[in-house]
Parts: sequence; structure tokens; C-alpha cells
Amino acid sequence: MRIDSIRIHNLRSFADTQDIKLRAINVLVGVNSSGKSTFLRTFPLLRQSVETITTGPILWYGRYVDFGTFRQAVRTNSKPREITFEFGLALKENVSGRPFYFFGMRGLQILEPLDFSLSLCLGQSDEEGKTTARRISLRSPHDEIVIEAGEEANIRMIRANGVDVSENAKPMVFIPGDSLLPQIAVKPDSAVDTEQQQRQSWEGPFREILRDAFRPLLTARRVKSTTPIEIAHMLGLGSPESQLKRLKQIPYGGKVLQRNVADLCVSDPVFVSIRNAVLLESLVPLLREIDSQLTTLLRSVRYVGPIRATAERFYRQQDLAVD
Repeated sequence: MRIDSIRIHNLRSFADTQDIKLRAINVLVGVNSSGKSTFLRTFPLLRQSVETITTGPILWYGRYVDFGTFRQAVRTNSKPREITFEFGLALKENVSGRPFYFFGMRGLQILEPLDFSLSLCLGQSDEEGKTTARRISLRSPHDEIVIEAGEEANIRMIRANGVDVSENAKPMVFIPGDSLLPQIAVKPDSAVDTEQQQRQSWEGPFREILRDAFRPLLTARRVKSTTPIEIAHMLGLGSPESQLKRLKQIPYGGKVLQRNVADLCVSDPVFVSIRNAVLLESLVPLLREIDSQLTTLLRSVRYVGPIRATAERFYRQQDLAVD
């Protein structure tokens, strides 16, 4: 994975930087107080955020740079009071021939190289004043998924390609960690026993949505309960055309599935529902993969502070020489 671009909303003087392409060498040109330093210092800001265990996504004051607090970093008079970091990401193709399970999470399959846009929107909690993740958005040329958090990090809304699936998914929360992106987890329920909670966590929050989406294609009693999961893994992420082609080739489901998918097209409501369900099932491992790769990239940031010793914008003649 690589970061191709970055876009910043409402940080200091920036209302919206638009997409800024990241090259081998980037030259920042502008008048005083135009935001050059803010843009440059964003990268060590992100590095110190992923290197430190925090209660929120961003460490505003740390080892490398000092942005003060969220209240000081957010652009004056911006409404709503939110700061957004958006990354243009390129994901490599990653395809294997069989399902892979790791602590209940299926391996992430990417059928073709994909350009993703990841948006992390930050706000401030009213009670404690700490920075919180309010919204995470993932967009590709073929798909879009949006997750919004409410009070106490509870996830109140999830949309997959414009379809709100919040009511059909298990209750979820954002879990902060020692990285940039909060992770999604099933909200613990004190009304159920520990064993059931472990099973819910193992399955993930969208398993029932996935089974419901495949139900029209898998009607035989002999079909295993794990078959939709295996098929979803093989479909992976990609264009509708590549996923449909793969659906018609996979061996799981036997003759029942082969017969039912033979006449499917990309606009068929059944296939659209399956794509959305597969996207949701891929969400948790996708966020983990992106977060892991982002953390690795951001840890490699090297920042050299301004040469001037003080913040004054004037310099006295010293008659210095260079050997």
C-alpha cells in the first residue's frame, strides 16, 4: 500500500486543502502564514500519534510538534467544529485460492489494484474535551462505506453504498488504540453470557447480514452454514464485474449455487445485496490492514524543524562564515 495524496479540512488556517499529491519531492511555496508549516508539520503530528498509546486518534502535543489542543488546532469559526484528514491510498492486488481464518477474521482478498480514499473526521467530546473519531469513510471507484459515531463511541450509523444497515447489524463501538484509526468491535452485552459474547466477537458484527444476502442463492438443506462466509472470502474486494465473474467460478455451494448464479448480472438486486454484505464483512479486516500499513508508513516520517532559532520573522546580520 502507498499514500498517493492527502487532504486536510479545518486544521489551523486550512478550510480545505483539496487533494495534494505526494511525490518524491514536494516544494511548498506561499506567503507568510499561508499554511506551509501547518501542512509540513501534519506528518510528524501523525507520526507522534501512531507512536504513542492515546485515548483518541491524534496526539496534538508530543515529541515532534505542538499543535496545542483540539480547540486550538481547529480552524477558527469553522462549523461544524471538526478536523478531517483524508488519504488517497493505493492497495495492491492480493488473491489466494482458499479461505483463510485468523481469530475469526477472514483474510482480506483484493481482486485487482484499488484506489481507496480514507477519511477520518475528528471532533471533541463535550464532557472531557478529548479528541474523538466522529466519522470514518472509505471510498473506491466502486464502493463507499460510512461509519458515524454517537455518544460514548457508540456507532450509530453505517451506510454501505448508500444503504443504512445499522438496524440489521450488532451494536458496535469504536475502540481507540495505539494507532491512527479506531477499530470496530461488537459492543459487550451484559445480558448474555461470556461464551456467547466471545462467539459474537469472533463472528463480527455483520455475519447475519451476510447470511441473509446469500439466502436466495443457497436454499438446499445440505449447504453448510459456513458456505456464505467462504464465498464472501473468495469474492473479496473489487469491481462488480470482477466479483460476479469470480462468484460464477468458485466451487462452494455446489450445483445449487451454480444454477442460481448463472443468470445473475451486476444490476440484479440479489447480487447488489451480496456485494454490500461482502463489503461490510470486509470492513473490519480492511480497516485493520489500512491502519497497520498507515502506521508503518507514518513511523518512517523524518522531521527537521525550522532552521531559525526563534519564531521571529526577522534575522540580524552576524557576519558568519562557512568553512
